[in-house]
Amino acid sequence: DGIVRWVKKKTGPAAAPLADKDALDAAEKGAEVAVVAYFKELKGAEYDAFVKVAQKSEDASFFETTDAAVGKAAGLSSPGVAIITNFEGEGRNAVAVKGKATEDSITALINSEKLPPTIEFNDKNSGKIFGAGVEKQVLLIANSQELKKDAALFKAFRAVAGPFKGKLVFVTVPLDGGHSEPVVSFFGVKEEATPAVVGFDMSNNKKFKMPEGKMTEKAVKAFAQEFLDGKLKPEYKSAPVPEEPTDGGVSIIVGKNFDKIVKDAAKDVLLEVYAPWCGHCKQLDPIYKKLAKRFAKIDSVVIAKMDGTENEHPDVDVKGFPTIVFYPAAKDAKPITFEGGDRSLKALTKFVKKHAATKFELPKKSKDDKEEDEDKEDHSEL
Repeated sequence: DGIVRWVKKKTGPAAAPLADKDALDAAEKGAEVAVVAYFKELKGAEYDAFVKVAQKSEDASFFETTDAAVGKAAGLSSPGVAIITNFEGEGRNAVAVKGKATEDSITALINSEKLPPTIEFNDKNSGKIFGAGVEKQVLLIANSQELKKDAALFKAFRAVAGPFKGKLVFVTVPLDGGHSEPVVSFFGVKEEATPAVVGFDMSNNKKFKMPEGKMTEKAVKAFAQEFLDGKLKPEYKSAPVPEEPTDGGVSIIVGKNFDKIVKDAAKDVLLEVYAPWCGHCKQLDPIYKKLAKRFAKIDSVVIAKMDGTENEHPDVDVKGFPTIVFYPAAKDAKPITFEGGDRSLKALTKFVKKHAATKFELPKKSKDDKEEDEDKEDHSEL
């Protein structure tokens, strides 16, 4: 539908004419979201604003008429612009732009009405969800039985969604629908902990989780309102604290022990954030372990790593894997990101020595270390 709309918009008029109510009925059958302008004459500031939006918007089909009966059928008792939606399972709904029709007011109403009250996360809808023009999303992760229209949980979620239209996007994520894996992984939601309600703010990539407990309409509404008002604390993923604290001399960091180890003001900490599937991370692994061996006798320095697919922290900004960050031994010290593709033992050693708050003397290098220093192979980020 979107491609057809785009082709028609580029090859024809921005809005199609509606001669009578039959034409309106036909238009509605072919469009989930129809924007209808009714003016006695197709000119003037409000009509011009409508045309400008129609020329730019890819979110709806646009129609125009000078027939009062058509305007009335579209929900317009007087000249203006209305949006008619016909979402599956929701029935027909017509809403008019309040007051004078401007580019901003028409666009705002389209953003508010172009999605159904709740929308399922899948390949077909992902573009609509992320392109809704609404930064915050509330997601219900549950099995398909709990997401049926007559299920108590879905009905509570659906009831909350209506009043937040245009402010929050309410998304359902069926665990058995074939598209849930990236969502549950992103939020760190375990299947045994579902159903779960989470929030996502696209403006800053922060995630929020509704406290576990009975998911009543009242509880979901309170979560949604506090999320909208910015009163919730972000949620950060963490794997369990490992029983074995090191791997080849490298300290293992998870979200739960990050502050204790990485933010220790008495230690200079070099942290590698990696992904298990990352080829460059695998190449770096033996070099990083040699680095840990080299600094093993320097009590003020910690060489550490964290699985970035399982753990998060507000002081780590990961743009790719591996990301290497140095945290100086000082309270409130700003982290320093390692830049460049040369991740050799020599380059990493220089980086630590340059930025360490506590000065130290390294023991003489072993033969293996000297050989590694000669390795200038580029280990660029993915």
